[in-house]
Amino acid sequence: MRGRVVQVGRVCVINYGPKNELCTIIDIVDHNKVLVDGPRKLTGVPRQLISLKRLSLTPFTLNISHGIHEKYLTKKLKKEKVLERFSRSSWGKKLAKRKRVLTETDFDRFVSMKKHRQSKLGIPKKLLADKQKEQTKRISAQKAKKEKRKAHKK
Repeated sequence: MRGRVVQVGRVCVINYGPKNELCTIIDIVDHNKVLVDGPRKLTGVPRQLISLKRLSLTPFTLNISHGIHEKYLTKKLKKEKVLERFSRSSWGKKLAKRKRVLTETDFDRFVSMKKHRQSKLGIPKKLLADKQKEQTKRISAQKAKKEKRKAHKK
């Protein structure tokens, strides 16, 4: 079977709103709505009904029963280290970076720009010179081809 299936125990990201919080499907109400729980202590999401349109399914699942109590869900999430595994995934890193960028001040952006420039300047000058030589050779070869075509057409 391809893709991710809506199932009890599936960890999801709430894609509605600015927070992008993680939650777990506790029960399936119908083909459009599910009951999710954060739990609130770990992710800040209270137990609530939510439309599937507002959820993005992650590849992480928990082996839990329908309507599990919040206390046991918290234990299961901590035991399986789902939140840590998600934060190490490329999706989690992307969400963390987006959150960091949104909370940066002008000075933070300035500092990161300076660091970026320093890393660019850290490239050895010989390597840059070699790249420029290759580029000029390529451009001169393209010009020579154009001139050759023009001469051939006449």
